[in-house]
Amino acid sequence: MKKILCLLLIFSFAVPAFATVTFTLSDTGSEELKIVYTTSGKMAPRGIALDISCTGGAYIQDACDLVYVNPRCNAYVDYFYTDPCAIGTSTDPCDWPPAGTHPFADPCNPGVVNLAGNPSHFTVCLGVLDMSGNQWAGEMGVNKHLVTIKLHKGATASTTVTVSADKYPRAGQSGVVGDIDGVYSGELTTNLPQSKTVAFAPTDCFPGVSTGDPCDPTNPSNSEYDMWVGAGKPDCWCWPAQCYGDADGQTVTTKTGFYTVSFGDYNILSEGWQLADGLSGRSVGIPYSTWVCGDIDHEIVLTKTGYYRNSFSDYNILSWNWQNDNKDPCDPCYVSGGMPGYYGPVSNQDCNTRPNRF
Repeated sequence: MKKILCLLLIFSFAVPAFATVTFTLSDTGSEELKIVYTTSGKMAPRGIALDISCTGGAYIQDACDLVYVNPRCNAYVDYFYTDPCAIGTSTDPCDWPPAGTHPFADPCNPGVVNLAGNPSHFTVCLGVLDMSGNQWAGEMGVNKHLVTIKLHKGATASTTVTVSADKYPRAGQSGVVGDIDGVYSGELTTNLPQSKTVAFAPTDCFPGVSTGDPCDPTNPSNSEYDMWVGAGKPDCWCWPAQCYGDADGQTVTTKTGFYTVSFGDYNILSEGWQLADGLSGRSVGIPYSTWVCGDIDHEIVLTKTGYYRNSFSDYNILSWNWQNDNKDPCDPCYVSGGMPGYYGPVSNQDCNTRPNRF
């Protein structure tokens, strides 16, 4: 068995052949990457090793993130190499892969299947193993579903996933080895690398559990959840200091110190100043999804000229919290929370004299 596994790990030394496997990537709409392949001629894959990297900190978490794998790809090469006993004694290929195994592995260390650290860069290595004498091979034809992988959101609203041939390489320089006309022919040509953007759903940071804090987005008494939905569920409203004026999510350095409410936040507020919902910002290239972060009070207000998100009440909040990270924490209206120095509502304290909605 160990010899078979070693052979699986050195697919790459077979003689190249001229046949093509065309990979297509797609976003399933459920924060998943789907990979299908199409074969040309009478060729069938026997080993596939893919190097997968995700931008923006998107990652896989555990074996459960393997949503689907083609049943013909029954040999998880790295896992079986690490634990040959996992294969068992059956000669029926339908008995593989065993429960609890997975094809994810370290892209730089063949045979290492540790997923600690929620990797954004990993390998999927699949083989077709048959000891029954029937000589299984991978599926041939158009748009054969290979794998679907669940991805978890990192720091950005989407991730660009690049699928390349495994760099080890476990299955040749092209990432695929296989048969032509039923005869093992070695390395097959592919169209790798390929890339695809996978989008993540907006973070639902308004679950509607009251904490008694009128600025807290989880407090349903302000109907802020409905306002958030109406605004398009902007991720920026989930930032811990957004309702105090942090419209850009950044802490900046100025000549006088480090501040979270400063010029960048003012610029975003200005981009959407008294604009109607859905319009582009006042500068070319500034989308609604950016300037809506300047709606600090999460309200649409009526002025003499119409209803607007970014208006005077937002400006008042931003002004009061302007570069105030180092204000006196002994002030009765001081709120520490996750971001130091912000003024906001405090239970059982009277802050009504402040020149803003707090």
